[in-house]
Amino acid sequence: MMSERALDAYHDAARHCIGNPSAAHALGRQAATMLQDMREKTASLLDIDVKSVVYTSGGTEANSIAILSQLWRRSPKRVIFSSLEHAAVSQHKRLLETMGFEVVVAPSINGYLDVDKFRSLLSDDVQLVCVMLANNVVGTVQDIPALVSCVREHEKLSGRRIHFHCDAVQMIGKKDLKLSTLDIDSAAMSAHKFQGPRGVGLLYAPSGSLESLSKGGGQEHGLRGGTENIAGIVAMNTALEDIRENIHQDAQHVLHLRKLLEDQLYATRGIMPVSPRVDDGKDILNSVMAISIPAFPSEVTTRILSDNKLYVSSGSACSNNAKRQHNRQLVDFGYPAHMANHLIRISFGPSTTEEECDRLISCLRHIASGNITNVMR
Repeated sequence: MMSERALDAYHDAARHCIGNPSAAHALGRQAATMLQDMREKTASLLDIDVKSVVYTSGGTEANSIAILSQLWRRSPKRVIFSSLEHAAVSQHKRLLETMGFEVVVAPSINGYLDVDKFRSLLSDDVQLVCVMLANNVVGTVQDIPALVSCVREHEKLSGRRIHFHCDAVQMIGKKDLKLSTLDIDSAAMSAHKFQGPRGVGLLYAPSGSLESLSKGGGQEHGLRGGTENIAGIVAMNTALEDIRENIHQDAQHVLHLRKLLEDQLYATRGIMPVSPRVDDGKDILNSVMAISIPAFPSEVTTRILSDNKLYVSSGSACSNNAKRQHNRQLVDFGYPAHMANHLIRISFGPSTTEEECDRLISCLRHIASGNITNVMR
């Protein structure tokens, strides 16, 4: 949900900054100044170089620019995707293979990439590696420094640079993160994941090694043509500013809600944990929690909850657009197949209340027991 401050900022910028930043007239120059100010602010908020900031329409486009840049290669070689990737990354597999690339998938166990198996996939002809920072379904956080270290060590032996790309959409705003310390070559972000507007995002591109297939007016360092969405960018920065200021307070609130849900739900017969628990000692996002309820298919459970104004999903929202795709995803993540048809993903954040969690717990307990008459409207 877009924050009130971000919404106000969007409205103000849309009303007062009406010029095209590429235009030479006064309104265009005003817009260009605003755009540069926003670029510097984004860089400051994320603690990255201003030259690495490329504005996009969201995480999907940012991922696509990074991946499809490989199609400029004269000799297509090997690409490695983790099995955890969002469809915004994994759906490029078919196109890359059609163009002559060998696409291999690094396996995971219970939502975590197997580092040793990942290392074994590295070869002298690897050109691109894609590993998401945090999974959007089960909330597992990958050990990116360890994986990047594997890649950089291999580069020293092969003498060839490997582009390391991260889908960081789910991570930004949830945990303290300094992208510049990860030694990655690019990363994708989306404003709506941290209470900014839909339809605006960011490609972090510090290496300068990307070239977009889509050509336009040369905007965004030539990587993303088209008139920039200044109002959206202003609102995104406002949301980033709020998140950065409140990140520790918000994290404590989310952790409290996560523990409340775990304590109540996992003590209920018929509810199976899918995501790691807070006390498991594993790196997770507390704001994403997946469970499995064998009593009903996930589509039935989500519909019952929706009728009670409780909104959860049966996987990634994007994957829900493709029948059964989220079921296959869970198996790819290294989870048992019997959990897939009954998966429920619960997402919550700073605006989620304890009262909402209590209502959710009550409804899920009835559903898990097979008694839905008390929750059906």
